[in-house]
Amino acid sequence: MGKVSTSTLWTNLIVVSGTRGSNFVFVKLITESMYPFAFAASRGFIAMAALLAWLASRRRALPAYGSHPLPRLWKTIGHIPGTTNGWPTNVPTATAVSHVDSAVVAMLQAAVPLTVAVLARERRAGVRS
Repeated sequence: MGKVSTSTLWTNLIVVSGTRGSNFVFVKLITESMYPFAFAASRGFIAMAALLAWLASRRRALPAYGSHPLPRLWKTIGHIPGTTNGWPTNVPTATAVSHVDSAVVAMLQAAVPLTVAVLARERRAGVRS
């Protein structure tokens, strides 16, 4: 991987932050006419369609799992993390945005990584003592 300039990194960060931040405004507008669970389902469907289109554009065969037991197990239960990563987060977010201002929800969601970092630090400090 080659070196990336600092200005490119900052530009990417600003674009991603702006896109993520404006997401809540659009969710607020959409949930005025759509139920939160239907909204989460439609997001999942759109993401699935985009992923399938990307896979089809690659025109390469998916790798075979062979006889190793762990990949077969993952193939069997692999849908569980994929499912639980989508709707359990999208439904409460859409519900919250439909009841309160989108800026409040955006600030609460932005605080999640900070909260996890603080909890991880506290847990690590407790492990050391």
